[in-house]
Amino acid sequence: MSEIYPLFSTPVFKTHYNGPPLHDLIKFCKSSETRVNKGNNYTSLDNYILNSPLFADLKKFIDNSIEEYKTAMEWENNFYITQSWFNVNPTGTGHHEHYHLNSIVSGTFYLSAGSNDFITFHSGQRPSIGLTTNSFNMMNAPSWDLEVATSDLVLFPSNTLHSVKPNKESYERISLAFNTFVSGTLGLNENLTHLKL
Repeated sequence: MSEIYPLFSTPVFKTHYNGPPLHDLIKFCKSSETRVNKGNNYTSLDNYILNSPLFADLKKFIDNSIEEYKTAMEWENNFYITQSWFNVNPTGTGHHEHYHLNSIVSGTFYLSAGSNDFITFHSGQRPSIGLTTNSFNMMNAPSWDLEVATSDLVLFPSNTLHSVKPNKESYERISLAFNTFVSGTLGLNENLTHLKL
C-alpha cells in the first residue's frame, strides 16, 4: 500500500466561539483610536486589548483554545498572551503578507467577517522549479486560503507567513490578533540548551 506522509506540516488550529454576543466588543473597536497599517487597513493604538475587562469572556475562550492547541502538540510549557490588538478592514483594504516576531503561537479572532472571508497562509519555502500542477491541495500549494466566519478563532505558529486579501464587500471586517510566549523552563542543562523564563 502506498502512502504520503505530510511531514513537518504547519499545524493550524480553527475553532468557533459560542459565548456572549459580540456587539459590545465590535462597538468598542469602532469607537477606539486606530492607525493606518500596510494595506490601508487600520490597527488599534491599544496593543493590549485582551487586558480590558470588556474582553474577559473572549480572553478566557482564547486561553482555553491555546491550551487545547498546546495539548494537541504535546507541549509542556505554559503559554500566555503577550500583545493583542484589533484590525479593521473597510472595503478595498487588505492585510500585507507578514509573520509575528517574538512570539510562538499567534492567533486571529473574527469579530466581524463576511460570507466569503479567508486568511491566506503562505509557504516559507521557495520552489527551485515551477512544476505544472493539475490541481492544488494542502501538500503542493504555495499558499492556502482558510475560510473564516464571524466568531472563528485561528491559531498558528507565529513564523507562518500569512495575509488577508482585500475586502470586496461593503461591511468592515474586524479581527482581533494576538501573540503568545511561554513561561517555565526550556531545554536541558546537559544539552547546553537550558533557559529559565
